[in-house]
Amino acid sequence: AMSPAVRATIEENVRNVYNPFISSMLSQTSDQYENLTNAQRIENFLHTPATYSGRRSVQSISASELTPLTAAKREALSKETTMGQALTLYAMFRLLACRELVGGSYSHIGEVAYGKWGSRMVQISIVLMQFGFCCSYIIFVAQNMNQVLAYFGANVSVGALIVLQTVVYIPLSWIRYISNLIADVFILYGVAYILGTSFTSLAVEGIQPVQYFNPQDYSVFIGTAVFTFEGIGLVIPTQASLTKDRQKQFPSLLVWTVLGLLTFYSPAPQRMDLERSCGWSFAQLLSYPLFLFPAVKIIEDMLQLPRRSSGQKVQKNVVRAVIVIVTVLIAYFGQEHLDLFVSIVGAVCCVPLSFIYPPLFYQKIMKHTTFMSKVVYWLVVFIGIGTFVFVTYSNIQKWGAAPL
Repeated sequence: AMSPAVRATIEENVRNVYNPFISSMLSQTSDQYENLTNAQRIENFLHTPATYSGRRSVQSISASELTPLTAAKREALSKETTMGQALTLYAMFRLLACRELVGGSYSHIGEVAYGKWGSRMVQISIVLMQFGFCCSYIIFVAQNMNQVLAYFGANVSVGALIVLQTVVYIPLSWIRYISNLIADVFILYGVAYILGTSFTSLAVEGIQPVQYFNPQDYSVFIGTAVFTFEGIGLVIPTQASLTKDRQKQFPSLLVWTVLGLLTFYSPAPQRMDLERSCGWSFAQLLSYPLFLFPAVKIIEDMLQLPRRSSGQKVQKNVVRAVIVIVTVLIAYFGQEHLDLFVSIVGAVCCVPLSFIYPPLFYQKIMKHTTFMSKVVYWLVVFIGIGTFVFVTYSNIQKWGAAPL
């Protein structure tokens, strides 16, 4: 069992590390918000004046606040927000507001706003983003398997392991109906291992000081963070399937996430052990077709290949094989700079989907908007463009300056 002191410290860090922004949003359940749409709720929240409440020490927190953890959620210590959280949520609610009016998918909303060009821009961004995911996972699997094989005395280069994955991915890309159960089993194994290690490390060593800012690699972090947490493409299907019962699971998921952060973020970087490297790599290996599938469907639609035609199977298989080879080649040439590669993908592919397109589509679809609302929309767009340019430029510079 976790000691009261460690539990209290974790709760303190949940309050301090993760801003109360989400908690405040989730607490808007009173009658005064009942008739508001999602877009109106976020606007109401962002226009609420910030109130400061000093952070309290662990000793000053009463026992009733230590259990359950939902008490920490209900009492927001302040309404200060980080720019990343505010922009992401703002863009998501703009997109959901568009869906409430016109319905359909992300690309359909783009088509309603800007015609075929708007739909194609969304589709191209999604294709490039999925390509980036696939390429990064190819490198990840190769690097981890290189360590596993080295442990057993086999010296196989990362480049060779990247090329060898083609033999696995091409047949997997030909599968029309995908089930990710096996991959989920290995992911669950990795998550369970991480949680067990987190509890053990916290019980023995406690919480170490957290470095909140890295001046050397913050531009890499920006792109990587957008790459990692980009989920705006899933907002529309998630809203359609998210029930009230599932929403109640959010506080517990938040606690487990912060628990892992406090355990693994503070110590010096270290490699995964053999079991985790092997299991996690195998999970990513089997997840590759899942990440490739959206890009494949979009490309097949662009090429106007019929969805259900047995005579076109060979043609579709050739197209899918070529797509796999392209991702493997990109991964091969980007293997030495995985961190920069991921960051650039985040800036080029994920930033437009997350920050730029939603406000552009919203101000085009919603005809009756105030002048100040338009100012906010264009401000978000320019921030997204600035992030895109800055992160891409700085990371390309670092890539060019890195030793070969």
